[in-house]
Amino acid sequence: NFDIRNLPLEQVERIEILKGSQSTLYGSDAIAGVINFITRRSDHVPFRAMGSVSYGSYGTLNGSASIEGAKGWLYYRAGYSVLSSGGIDETIKDKSTQGGDRDGYAQHGFYTSLSLKPTASFEATAFFRRTGLKGALDQGAFTDELDYTYRQKGWQAGLRTRWDKKIFSVYFLYQYNSIFRDYTDDSTKSRNGFDSYSYGKYQGNEHFLDLYAPVNLSDKIKWTLGTDIR
Repeated sequence: NFDIRNLPLEQVERIEILKGSQSTLYGSDAIAGVINFITRRSDHVPFRAMGSVSYGSYGTLNGSASIEGAKGWLYYRAGYSVLSSGGIDETIKDKSTQGGDRDGYAQHGFYTSLSLKPTASFEATAFFRRTGLKGALDQGAFTDELDYTYRQKGWQAGLRTRWDKKIFSVYFLYQYNSIFRDYTDDSTKSRNGFDSYSYGKYQGNEHFLDLYAPVNLSDKIKWTLGTDIR
């Protein structure tokens, strides 16, 4: 599934908490509610550039840069973000503990979207995101490991549309998720207690299709029908 860490914070406009069962619109996983991330979209300005950078404890660097704009019925947005930190040592040190290291983290992300709105009742948006991250791990809450690392690479692409009519609307979404993770522990600097070398690789791909239509039967009654395929 899509890893929420791959969504840059700068791309989020707001977060909605939808309580109660939302299975009709979001599938069986939404029986208890939905956390809905609304991404930013371009305003009616021809061009805008934005950027931010911050630096803090443990060598933590957080930076982003983006451009966006609109021309007629065309909206565009693209951006890049980086987050890196030297990390902390999560293990507890006493007289019997030797060594120790800080487990660093680094993430780079790119995203872009292009929206077309030729009429007030129709809009289509194509989007693409790609993220890579790497970091170091310990063996557990109190067990240090000096050479246990992981990587993650993922990308997401899709198309969403909305078509509004007088008494109903039609929403369509297709997206493809691809994610790759691997974990390596060569145990040359420290032993994990089980083996001298381990490697794990995980690859996942997902197609997601969502189609639904809310119909206003009256001022007090709305009927929603739809389907999703994963």
